[in-house]
Amino acid sequence: MEVEIRGSLRKKEALSIIKRLCSDCSTLFETVIFFRQNDLDFRIKWDKEKDYFLFVYKSKIGNQRIIREEIEVKILKSELKKFLKILEILGFKEGFVSSTQRIDFENKGILWSFKFGAIIGDYWEAEASDKLKKNFKKQNEILAYLKKEANSLGLKFWSEDEFKRLRKEKWAKIRPVPIKRLTKILLNEET
Repeated sequence: MEVEIRGSLRKKEALSIIKRLCSDCSTLFETVIFFRQNDLDFRIKWDKEKDYFLFVYKSKIGNQRIIREEIEVKILKSELKKFLKILEILGFKEGFVSSTQRIDFENKGILWSFKFGAIIGDYWEAEASDKLKKNFKKQNEILAYLKKEANSLGLKFWSEDEFKRLRKEKWAKIRPVPIKRLTKILLNEET
């Protein structure tokens, strides 16, 4: 179960927060391919530092996207072409590409992710770690803790409606990429 909140930020503000919370952070360069079909959320994620891809399914609970079930499957780089062929046979003909620079770390049981260069703009996410989920009995208690910690850092978070509106507005300008070209992008043969 994934429990998270997110909101927009300015890079200068983010770097100040990161410096306060994390003494040794690493920067990742991530490419995500979003497959949307019948309101289902499938993704392929790749951090350039890793030699495998993650195929991710995120289910939303009700109308919200702050609490979701998440299933991840590792795909070896050598198997990517076959995996994408399977997706194509299943009806996924194209996907949407988003590349970001990410800084991820954990602090006080929160998995923080600061993302720069995303299609929806620079933003942050705060997700409850497994340890944090064990400390609280209810999901609304977890959300309250995440919001309290974000507020203490001066971060403003998006409501579900704000996030949906922003995502719809920004992604409306993005065209999908055919699956054959996605293979080249993910195998770093094309940028």
